[in-house]
Amino acid sequence: MLAFHPIEVLQKRLPCFYVGDYLPSNEEKLSKRNEIAKDFRKLDTKLRSLGYYKTHMPFYYREALKLMTMWFIWVYMSIAGPNHVVNWIFSSLIGSFLWHQVAFVGHDLGHNGVTHNKYRDNLLGILFGNILGGVSIGWWKKSHNVHHIITNSPEHDPDIQHMPFFAVSKRFLNSIYSTFHGKVLVFDNAAAFFLQYQHYLMYIILMFGRYNLYLQSYLYVIRDTFVPYRSTELFGLTLFWAWYLTFLSHLPSWSAVFISMFITHAGTLLLHVQISVSHWSMSCDDVEDEGFAEKALRTTMDVECPPWLDWLHGGLQVKIPNFVIIISLFFFLMFLDRFLLIFLIIFYFIRIFLNFYLQLVSSRSSFISSTSSSQFKTCCSFCKRFC
Repeated sequence: MLAFHPIEVLQKRLPCFYVGDYLPSNEEKLSKRNEIAKDFRKLDTKLRSLGYYKTHMPFYYREALKLMTMWFIWVYMSIAGPNHVVNWIFSSLIGSFLWHQVAFVGHDLGHNGVTHNKYRDNLLGILFGNILGGVSIGWWKKSHNVHHIITNSPEHDPDIQHMPFFAVSKRFLNSIYSTFHGKVLVFDNAAAFFLQYQHYLMYIILMFGRYNLYLQSYLYVIRDTFVPYRSTELFGLTLFWAWYLTFLSHLPSWSAVFISMFITHAGTLLLHVQISVSHWSMSCDDVEDEGFAEKALRTTMDVECPPWLDWLHGGLQVKIPNFVIIISLFFFLMFLDRFLLIFLIIFYFIRIFLNFYLQLVSSRSSFISSTSSSQFKTCCSFCKRFC
């Protein structure tokens, strides 16, 4: 509960639903779980005192400006740029990267982690998710919250239920029932064919994964019995297809339309790989009397990458903190690293240029020249003092 809700919800709303405490059958496991829970609460208290749960709104203003700038460049280059295949490919890559980056902002909005007001975050989520990306923020929240609660459960977690194309557990070979989709995931002839080649076909299939997100969004908005902001969500999805189809209709040829659609959608392959790699290789077993933090650690994996590449992952490479401390703005911290990195690179090259210039005009060049490694370390220490 502590991982999912802000403090005001824990104090004011959840007590109204209190019935009793669940006691595991094993006293030893109960003691262990209590110790883990105590440690987790200490960590939560420390993070709150350090201000990690507070939103730095200027950052999101910059993100919104960046996303809208990318959208404008994508549309302008595609329509008004040179009538050449190189221009179509380059502009389409910008569009694909826009959809890749908007997912990270949508994640924070979906967790009510930006304004911390569910109405405002939902409306902003519809703006960035439904209108800009064509994916329902409501469907994402429904799917993603279940994924957090019961991670890597073949019967319950929709993020690993991709029959007939993928199976990450042998239990999928027994045609299990999905509680999320409300149907049996049948192991049929199609599944038997695709699964034996899934390790070869994974990247090819994920290139078309975004079309499934469109389908799931409309199934959710139209067919689900409980859809908050149903009319607003449907209006947002309609606006997406209105501007996107209008955009495609202004491209100079059918070849340009095909290239644009294929590359912008296939390019989001990177996002699908980033989402899946932290869970698909982990345990899908059910462990009796397992606590939330224990399950998150057992079913989730961090992915090591160089610090200069953190911005590309948007926090998806450090899934364990995101799963154990859900309401913290961990994605915000990864975004902040990106801006510090840009500043670091700019300052680094300016310093190299100045050193080179001073070497030419000063007889004391030995005092200012240094190796690239020492320059970088000096730059890092300068950045720390500056920031």
